[in-house]
This record gives sequence, C-alpha cells and structure tokens, in this order.
Amino acid sequence: MRVVGGSATVCGVSVRHPGRRLRELTYRAGYLPQNAGALLTPQLTVQETIAEPILQRERRVNVKALAIRVATLLDELHLPLGLASSFPYELSAGMRQRVAIARALVLDPTVLIADEPLANLDLEVRPVVFAAITRRRTERGMAALLVSNDAAFARELGAETLMIREGHVVARGAGADLLWTPGTEHGR
Repeated sequence: MRVVGGSATVCGVSVRHPGRRLRELTYRAGYLPQNAGALLTPQLTVQETIAEPILQRERRVNVKALAIRVATLLDELHLPLGLASSFPYELSAGMRQRVAIARALVLDPTVLIADEPLANLDLEVRPVVFAAITRRRTERGMAALLVSNDAAFARELGAETLMIREGHVVARGAGADLLWTPGTEHGR
C-alpha cells in the first residue's frame, strides 16, 4: 500500500513513517486487498496460505496449534476442512476469497482493512463472512475499515459510514441512516 497524501495512524503507528514499529503494525492489522482471492500464491496450499502470516512472523510455532487455528477459520467461513491441502487454482472464486479473508483474520487483528470483502461471494455465503467480521467487532473490539459498493452491507453493519465520490466525502452517518438512491448525486 502506498500513501499518496495526508497522514494516518493504525494502532498508534504512523502508516507513512512506521520505522521500527512496522513489525508491530503488521501483527495488529489484517489487510484484505481488492480481488484478494485472485492474488493468492498458487504454489501454496490453503493451509500454508492461511498460516503464512504467522509463519513469517514467528520463528517457533506450535504446528498442532497452528493447524487447529487454520481449521477453526476454515470452519467459521464454511469451507470444508478437506480444502486445507488444496491449491488456490482448485477452488472457486468465492472459496478463494474466503481463504483470503481467513488469512487476513489469522493474526486476530486489532484492525481489519478490507477492500470489497464480499466480492465473488455467493449470496448464501455473504452472511457467514459478515458474521465473522461483526463477531470480531463485538466480542474482541476489532476496528474495521471496509470499502464496499454494497449498500445493503453498509446498512447491515450499522457502523459509521462515509460515502465517497471522486475521492471526496459526500455523506457521513450510520449505514442505516444514509439514503442510498442509485443515480442521485450522493447515492452512487
């Protein structure tokens, strides 16, 4: 991610100049880029993909505990446990997206930054991902910066929502309070 202007802090760490605190920031922030499922490393299995953020940061890892953590995330996101040994190219786009979401959540982040987290998901699976995110918000106090074009998702979250048009904030409020009218100046 490249900062092009202004300033931002995540968990008390400057995004523009994190310095030595970059490692701390990567532990505490989960990141899900747009089209994350398509960006998965094709040579890694689902198990390895989800576990990679932990393995990159920890020298000594309890392999059994890590396998349980990955299995728990697969189960939470309604992915069969048998997929752990599969490769991304063997999965549907929606399954790959859920694997990417599991990877973003594996470190149990303090803040989740996600661009279109519901992209490529079937309608029956969207509530599962929504529940995983909201459960962490309510039970663990996780903050979330979610970018979405899905008005229903923003309404259902009921969280502080910014409507942005051409890079400028045009409306602000709780998702349910904003008027989402397609084709109008602020509702696009």
